[in-house]
Amino acid sequence: MISSGFTLSFMTKDKFPKDKKHKADRHNARGIQLADRGWLDEATLEFEKAIESDPNAAHAMDNLGTVYAEKGLLLEALQAYIKSIEIDDDPKESYFNLAAFLLHHSRNLSLDLLKQVAQKDWHFPDVHGQIGYTMGELGRPSEAMEAYKMAIEHDPNDMPSRQELAGLYMTFGQFMDAIQELKTVLAQKPDTMEAWIDLGVCYHMKGLLCEAKKSLQKGIDLEPENPHALFRMAALLADEGRDTESLDVIHRIYLNHGESVRVWAENDPVFHRFKKDPRWLNIFLNLEPQQGKELNENQEA
Repeated sequence: MISSGFTLSFMTKDKFPKDKKHKADRHNARGIQLADRGWLDEATLEFEKAIESDPNAAHAMDNLGTVYAEKGLLLEALQAYIKSIEIDDDPKESYFNLAAFLLHHSRNLSLDLLKQVAQKDWHFPDVHGQIGYTMGELGRPSEAMEAYKMAIEHDPNDMPSRQELAGLYMTFGQFMDAIQELKTVLAQKPDTMEAWIDLGVCYHMKGLLCEAKKSLQKGIDLEPENPHALFRMAALLADEGRDTESLDVIHRIYLNHGESVRVWAENDPVFHRFKKDPRWLNIFLNLEPQQGKELNENQEA
């Protein structure tokens, strides 16, 4: 939000008083007009002139922050907002604009700073992994993958980056690549439950059901009541045709974790064939077996 921050006062119809505050007001007003027209470079110059005329021109500083943000100069925008708060006697508008800026730009600001660290070669070993994580949070998975690969190239023992890279490989259906990364992680950190589960899922997706079961069971051994691990085991049992055991596991985790499990099950294709099974209805509708059978018969009718 571009703010005027003052009420114009005139000594004559056409002229401002010549003291520094009113000179700053004039530049600030001009900057607002230019910014509203989309002329951001020209607006920046006017706000800078306002601040030069009156270093305590908080509204001009706040407006400068907004224009910097529009231009993608995120660090400079943050600095301007903070300075505006420091010099403003009543900084509520600056607080609001800073909050809005952080809501919309904090991840991009983090990414900009991380890239600066990487480009300056300041020897921060975790910087590429953090870039990968931030790219992932911004919904840019391909760039996140490249960042994690760079992190691993710099430090082959960066197991968190390997695990995140494996997750992205899974997202893109590159299960053999994911398996390779997960095996490397588990060779060094065999108690990483999430890696065992992901490895089991990868084997399952490749049709290697025996290896999938071994991996999932190792994850369950580490955390016996983990709902994700148990759910993936239930999916594997269903693919093996062990329907009763699969539904028993689904019932077990549904009792403990409720609706989230129902949503998982309804959205997983491996369970679609169960949706008219009375046992399925018994689990999720809390029906007695005969009620589930009758409901199913009514649906078919």
